Amino acid sequence: VKPAGFIESAGVFRSSTTTDDANTRFGAIPLGDQPSQSLLSFRHTRMQLKSEYDVNGTLKFSAYLESDFMNRTPNEPFRWRQYWGKVEIGKWEVLAGRGWSLLRPNRSGIQTETAMMNTYVADAGYHVGLVGNRERHIRIVRHEGNWHFALAYERGRDFVPKVAHDSKHFHFEVMGVKGAG
Repeated sequence: VKPAGFIESAGVFRSSTTTDDANTRFGAIPLGDQPSQSLLSFRHTRMQLKSEYDVNGTLKFSAYLESDFMNRTPNEPFRWRQYWGKVEIGKWEVLAGRGWSLLRPNRSGIQTETAMMNTYVADAGYHVGLVGNRERHIRIVRHEGNWHFALAYERGRDFVPKVAHDSKHFHFEVMGVKGAG
């Protein structure tokens, strides 16, 4: 069992008050003539727990939990970002639970816990310009050397296929989506 995570403290000063917290929804800009606002938030603090059990070198079981405090009011502040279980048998893996959609690009391979294409910005929302939410899904992946093939059934209606290739100098992937409606 491997615990991980981080504590983040973010401070914000605005020339006018908004209904936002440390994460700004930019739909309210320009700001009106209101008093200034100072905030301190620990909402982006993240907690993770991963467990792996390698049975015999060919069969491996994994479980992963990840949470933060980024829910919007009036919801409870605590939220589950990801929770899934995975079985790896040789070159195959089957993942079920809530994880990043296959539509989210990777920096290498096809994974949902590491090597995701996330931008390096201060705002914890970091989704601008990137496709793919954390969805409940079932995913089947086949690894063939530097090639990775995957098919996911997401949100109870979408099929998402993905092919990725890694080399020394680049990562290339192609994906699509077939929805029920």
